[in-house]
Amino acid sequence: QRYAVILSTGGGLYRYHLHDVIEIVGRVNQCPLIRFAGRHQHVSDWFGEKLNEAYVTRVLREAFGSAGVSPSFAMLACDRALPSPAYVLYIDTAEPDALLEHVARSIEAELCRAYHYKYARLLGQLAPVRVFRAPGGSERYLMVAVQNGQRAGGVKPPALDRRDGWSQAL
Repeated sequence: QRYAVILSTGGGLYRYHLHDVIEIVGRVNQCPLIRFAGRHQHVSDWFGEKLNEAYVTRVLREAFGSAGVSPSFAMLACDRALPSPAYVLYIDTAEPDALLEHVARSIEAELCRAYHYKYARLLGQLAPVRVFRAPGGSERYLMVAVQNGQRAGGVKPPALDRRDGWSQAL
């Protein structure tokens, strides 16, 4: 199951909603094994597609798992500067182009299961998912985040970034 994480004191007086979504993936004795599933309120919505990071995290994990791809960096973000705006898979891997195109088609098929994304595609507001090789993507993402005022220790590259312009930055 999936859960939202909230921190509080033992008495429950102070609460801090982290907006992280975790899922229980198993147990060791009585201790749950958890996996970070994404940010609860992290939604990308340029054309009404309403993609949630937790959903995109799962889509990427399944697409990479079924293709046997283990990228050192992978992120989905919309690029509105393209002739036809589209979500782009920014990825750092040595896998061949043909395999990455297969992964992109798999991601596109799964995203089209989300009603609002599919509708934006049907209206022609979005083109299919594209692939962009981003060698050193993790380091470049960190550099951009720090330049935008984030502390380096607090930066986690997301599976889905709501900002535009990553094709120029990566």
